[in-house]
Amino acid sequence: FKICLHPSRQNLLQHVIICSATRERQEAVIKNANKFDLIIIVGDKLSNNCKSLYDVALKQNVDAIKIESLDEINNYDLSKYNHIGITSGASTPKEYLQEIKNALENYDKNLIYKSSININDLLK
Repeated sequence: FKICLHPSRQNLLQHVIICSATRERQEAVIKNANKFDLIIIVGDKLSNNCKSLYDVALKQNVDAIKIESLDEINNYDLSKYNHIGITSGASTPKEYLQEIKNALENYDKNLIYKSSININDLLK
């Protein structure tokens, strides 16, 4: 498989090639963004897939944060959020998402119940 583009169109390539898992997750964020106060993107902060998911969430007028692990949750004040969506880059292990979802659902239960959902589960 080879793609040949005229030199004046080389930038086009970066917009055309996107892995199907990332495209599906972006579509899920767009479709479900109105259900959430915050979307957490889990994965490598240098990942283009995670950056794309973050940008898509912000374009939907939803607060978004990027984290690499559960340990980073404590860096954010989540008290103002009641409905939190979680998604990830394509190579992020599912276990990371489940760990974060479990932590959010138990977050400060005495004050307010935090609901969260793995947006990746909403794909198609």
